[in-house]
Amino acid sequence: MVKRKRIFQIAIDLNVTHTDILSYLKSQNIDVSSHMTPVDEIVYNMILKDKASIRRLNEERTRMDYKNIGKTKKLDSVKIL
Repeated sequence: MVKRKRIFQIAIDLNVTHTDILSYLKSQNIDVSSHMTPVDEIVYNMILKDKASIRRLNEERTRMDYKNIGKTKKLDSVKIL
């Protein structure tokens, strides 16, 4: 019997965020509740097999975050009360 791995551990191994793995699993209609959810060997192998899609999700999210950096308002001055 193989030890079940938690989603955050898999994310560390693949060098992606746990949210990317959660998004991927939800897109595959696999019910997960959090990054602490353990997955069985079948789901683990599915994640490893499709790690390119997960990395693509990570890159997409990073691009969107980078685009949104310029849209935030900058404060010219802050008043301290």
